[in-house]
Amino acid sequence: MHSSSGDPVATVSEAEASGEIAALYRDIRATLGVPVVNLIWRHLAVFPGGLDWAWQSLRPLYARGSVDAEARALREGLNIPFLSGLSSAGFRALGLGDGDIAQIMTILRS
Repeated sequence: MHSSSGDPVATVSEAEASGEIAALYRDIRATLGVPVVNLIWRHLAVFPGGLDWAWQSLRPLYARGSVDAEARALREGLNIPFLSGLSSAGFRALGLGDGDIAQIMTILRS
């Protein structure tokens, strides 16, 4: 567990996860259809039994699509103005390279 990985809070990274935590991470990725386990799940793994409890409680809601349906309903009810995205040139002007941009896009697509 550490927060030196760039995460703002203590986490168990996917690279350092083993045993039950690694198995839970695999299930989270498979159930959510995402390539990476996001910060909230990695942070819950810091607490003994925390990730297992949370995932076993919430997994059925994700598996049947309830979380996605509620999130979609929430987004549709919001009145948020459209903001144009940053271009690759904009990211580069911020000092980000191709690898950084690829990581950002992976996270945004998950």
